[in-house]
Formats: sequence, structure tokens, C-alpha cells
Amino acid sequence: MKLMKKVLSVVAAMALVVTLLPVNASAATDVIDFEDGIIPAGIHMAVLEDGSPDGDPSVLSVVDFNGSKMLKIDNQEGGTSKLVFDVPGLVGEDAALSVRGIQYDIIIEQTDGRMVEWNGGTVAATPTGPSGWANGKEWEINYWDDTVSPVTTLSHTLEDFFAFTDVNNCFFLFMNWANNGTDMYIDNVKLTDVDGNAVPFLTSAEAPAEEVEEVEEVEEAQEVEEAKEVQEVAEPAETKEVPKTGYQSYAWFFLVGAVAMLTLALVVRKRKNIVE
Repeated sequence: MKLMKKVLSVVAAMALVVTLLPVNASAATDVIDFEDGIIPAGIHMAVLEDGSPDGDPSVLSVVDFNGSKMLKIDNQEGGTSKLVFDVPGLVGEDAALSVRGIQYDIIIEQTDGRMVEWNGGTVAATPTGPSGWANGKEWEINYWDDTVSPVTTLSHTLEDFFAFTDVNNCFFLFMNWANNGTDMYIDNVKLTDVDGNAVPFLTSAEAPAEEVEEVEEVEEAQEVEEAKEVQEVAEPAETKEVPKTGYQSYAWFFLVGAVAMLTLALVVRKRKNIVE
């Protein structure tokens, strides 16, 4: 009986470790797709030195649009929307100066019933170059068939003389000069180095501090409850099915194998006792 309790305790502890694996397993990502519903701290609307909006006071949010989650730039006053991609804030200071290009998808929506018409501006203006400011590559979407434009991929790679040299002044700036009140949707943001290779983001997104604290409190309460169950376990506890990740799939194989080995050891010991 004591051996059975030990076996069940080990199995429950291993199951707890496997359950926590998806929470602890995190890695850098090459693309920001906003599927987690969070706007990274390195992406924000442009502001002046006094903190007031630089251009239209557009509002950012993550919404479901065109079959996925996208970053919405909600134009407020029909002015020039300016979106900042702060490079150190997205990839870290160590990798920031290696970034030479940016790519992202964009959709334009006209909300007053008119066609999309003409929209355009800069893909990625930067505070670099001989003049101290480079507008870089321009973009335009001239669409008169619907109120929502097809997905368009915008990209720009900096020439050598426009490369970033100062992590304190290192960003790309998207602008729409149309000034016609259209809303914009951004998705699949990617930063690249001089060879076109993706520069990994620090994380796909960073949760607000209060949200992190709330999650930690919930996880702590769950761990306390699960620890009690391990001590008092008499039968394997029921667990809710969790979507499997690559890490979790391997862990479950390990868990099943361990249970099989422990069960075999228990059977052999019982048989040995019977023979004796």
C-alpha cells in the first residue's frame, strides 16, 4: 500500500511538471502577429516632446479583422496617422543596430461608406542619414472598388548611409498622408538585418504589469492547490485537456513511459513477494 502511494505521488508530481511546461516555455519570435491580443511596448503612436500627438491622435487596439487579429490604427480627426516601431524596444539594445529593414501587411478601411480611394505615405521613415531625417520608401494604395482594400505587404531596407548608429534614436515611422479619415490595420511585423534575415523580437508581446501580477496570483493559488492534491492523492486526479505544444507532447511521452516502468516494477515486486 505504501509503495502504491509513493507511485501515485511521483506520477502526480510529474503530471504537474508537464502541465506547467507550456507556461514556462517561451522563446523569441520572428514575427509579431498580434494573435495574443497585446500591443508590444515598442509599437505606439508618435508624440511630440511635450507628449501631445504628432499628427492625428489615432487610437491603437488589437481587433479581429480579415480572419485574424490585427493592430488597428483608428484615425480620430482625419489627420496624418504616424505609427512608431521603436527598434530597441522590440528587439533589445544589443540587436537594435543590426536591424536594417522592416516589413508588415496593411489593410485600409474607409468607414463612411466611400471607396478606399487614394492612401499613401512612408513605409519606414528614420531619424538617420546625412540630413538627419530620411523619409525612405513611399507607399500608396489607390483602390476604388470597395470600402476595404486587399492586403498589401509594405517593406523597406535602409541603405548603408541611413543605417542606425544610435540606440537612443533608432526607430521606423509609418505615415499615411491621405488625411481622409481612413482606418488602417497592421499585421505580421518583421524586422530584418542587412542580409534580409529576420531579427528576433524579445517576445511576441509584453503584458501590462497589472496583468502579469494577476496571472502570477492565479498560478500561485493553482500550485498550492495542486501541491495539496499530490500529498493526499489516492487515485490519479482528473485534469482538463490542454492544447498540446511541441514541448508538452514530448513530456507526455516521458510521463507515459515512466508510469509504465513504475507499474512494471510494482507487479514484479508483488510476484516476488508471492514466491517468497
